[in-house]
Amino acid sequence: MFEANSAESNEFDFSEALNILLIRRRIIRYQKQKNLLRCGVLICYLITLKYESIVHPIEAG
Repeated sequence: MFEANSAESNEFDFSEALNILLIRRRIIRYQKQKNLLRCGVLICYLITLKYESIVHPIEAG
């Protein structure tokens, strides 16, 4: 269906993985504090990051 560059698809971005991990930890902390607004905002941001990491290689190709 689509082609991705093999060099780019095999790379692992540690900074992005660390960013996602830190966001997930903040989400858990906000859930425990019952701060649902901040929790929801971070969940939306996390979904956006995941979407961009999936769609971006397709657009570049």
